[in-house]
Amino acid sequence: MSVSIVDGGREIGRLEIRSEGLYRVLEARCAYRPGVQRLWLCGDSGCACLGVLAPEGAYLTLRKRLSRSAFEALPQPLRRAALQPETPKPPPPQPMPDGKGLQRIKLFGKTFVVYRT
Repeated sequence: MSVSIVDGGREIGRLEIRSEGLYRVLEARCAYRPGVQRLWLCGDSGCACLGVLAPEGAYLTLRKRLSRSAFEALPQPLRRAALQPETPKPPPPQPMPDGKGLQRIKLFGKTFVVYRT
């Protein structure tokens, strides 16, 4: 299986996934970027960091060997790999049912009440 690696909406490399006995081998190779670059795997259930890409000539590479259970713990199904994790878009604020200018908003996974005057 092959998954594209994206940075800023552009494909910059590929992540190859193959079975090797009881393990899954993940090999990433993408265009060189300066600084410390982490590879994130993004799926329907969120994003998970696979590790830090290492410079190898004109490329950045990463090779991981995961057990079947560790691989299944990654976000499934894998949609893409990225240098930046996907940030979910927050839902629009919901007005309170009493209509007195109160709104509920969610920040950092917690619900807050905002009073508008």
